[in-house]
Amino acid sequence: DLVSYPERIPEAGETFAANSFETHIGGKGLTQTISLAKLSPHVEDSPIKVRIIGKVGDDQFGKELVGALEEQNVDVKDVEVIEDVRSGVAVIIVEKSTGENRILITAGANGETKYSTDELVSLFPPDSEREVVVFQNEIPGTIDTIKWLKENRAENIEVVYNPSPYS
Repeated sequence: DLVSYPERIPEAGETFAANSFETHIGGKGLTQTISLAKLSPHVEDSPIKVRIIGKVGDDQFGKELVGALEEQNVDVKDVEVIEDVRSGVAVIIVEKSTGENRILITAGANGETKYSTDELVSLFPPDSEREVVVFQNEIPGTIDTIKWLKENRAENIEVVYNPSPYS
């Protein structure tokens, strides 16, 4: 997340100075995954494991995202790094006087996160242990993947769906 804090939102065509700028590790999927990891026991033989499945670019943002997940003991073996593609970013403008925000999402590698049936079978084999899988709308194919899981792995997979961002 690239966040600027101006006093007000600039008008079309206007250049306006912000008071401050921040960067944050973000994305709904990453934030939700880290939250789950923080709630899970961090014992080597713990039956509760948290993993994330997705794609990042081969840029500095991708490295930071994967590093932040690893620091929280999240299994990142199913995070694919896509060469010559940038990681997804959000440009956020927060109007200091009202707290209102405006968010522009550029999908980047997230836009490549759609799986074939063969890939889903590999990620969620029939004999896999029970899992809770969290989805959100920042990646394509979310609804199709949820339908596939419900039809093919309903006994093993509990789906949590965050419909944000909804459009």
